[in-house]
Amino acid sequence: MRRYSRIRALVLSLFSPDLYRDVAANWRGVGFLYLLLILTLTWISVLYKWQVGFREYVQTEFPSTIQDFPAITITKGVVSSPAPQPYYLREPDSGKTFFILDTTGQVTQLPPGNEPMILLTKTELIYRNQRETEIVELPKDFDFYIDRAKLQRGADWIAGKFAFLLFLPCLIFSFIGRIFTTLIYAIVGLIFNAIYQKNLTFGTLMRLAAVSTSAVIYIDTVFDLTGRHPPYWSLLGFALTCVYVSMAVRWAEPRVLPPSPYPPMQYPPNPYAAPPPPYPPHQPPPPPAV
Repeated sequence: MRRYSRIRALVLSLFSPDLYRDVAANWRGVGFLYLLLILTLTWISVLYKWQVGFREYVQTEFPSTIQDFPAITITKGVVSSPAPQPYYLREPDSGKTFFILDTTGQVTQLPPGNEPMILLTKTELIYRNQRETEIVELPKDFDFYIDRAKLQRGADWIAGKFAFLLFLPCLIFSFIGRIFTTLIYAIVGLIFNAIYQKNLTFGTLMRLAAVSTSAVIYIDTVFDLTGRHPPYWSLLGFALTCVYVSMAVRWAEPRVLPPSPYPPMQYPPNPYAAPPPPYPPHQPPPPPAV
């Protein structure tokens, strides 16, 4: 019978040998429910901090960033605007251009460089991130209107639902990543399983590996909240989790099944089997001595 719940394991996983013995002997499955629980709790704290920061940006800095944003109308895939063109929208602090509007044909491609930038022509949207440049032709049936007030309302709406919009994607992708890393740590556990001669199953090693990642997940969360990640942390985190896996395997004991309260199953005699002979088979007398 399981002694420790997954809720208690969130804390005991950092230091308790009894927990790891219980995980090995009494828990079921491969530990994915525990991973889902700890990732849900840590992502809630991180996304709350991100939402507070994004909301503050939208309320304080974003209005000054878009204060000169022009009114843009798209009718059947054709862009128009009353603003003088080419129109360059720049960041208030740095003065760097991040958006260009030109429907006159004077600017047909983004200026050289690696900085993210957007160019809206009469029929195309051209944008560049830090890796590549994409050109998107506006659909012929596309109608749209945007101005500074509409852009601000959209940003306010996103700021109010920022954490809800990101929670499920962040949880899913991090959960998939942790599944693969847990599999790697379980393979590492096979080495310690042979060293300590524990005879643990691979499913048990998966559970132990899932719980052993708790410390690294907590430290990652602290780094995300503070915004500071030390160099070589991925390598250090891998080493720390391997240490936890080693201790978990050393503390664990293989599951011992309780004896069955029922006697061994006895089968009735086969009615179609040939009956045994009533007498022993005839043996010829021994040959006379010469």
